[in-house]
Amino acid sequence: MEENYRCGRYFFVFLLLELKEYCDEVAQKADKNHIRVSINEIYPTNHVVTLGVNEETDIVPDITCWDFEGFKKTIDDQYLCRNK
Repeated sequence: MEENYRCGRYFFVFLLLELKEYCDEVAQKADKNHIRVSINEIYPTNHVVTLGVNEETDIVPDITCWDFEGFKKTIDDQYLCRNK
């Protein structure tokens, strides 16, 4: 049976007040759904704030589970994942 591994780690900090405001906006939704939204170092399967656009072209923050699925844990795959 083939195992699926994930890659796609990144680092996120609040450099702009606007980014913190987006996170604050989704905090209530996260609490209601018992979700911990990650900041700073983000790993696959962490929940993160993502930004989308609604029909009125307003920026709308939401919560997304972060990952790239389907990579095997080998040196070649780790290289490909880092360099995508």
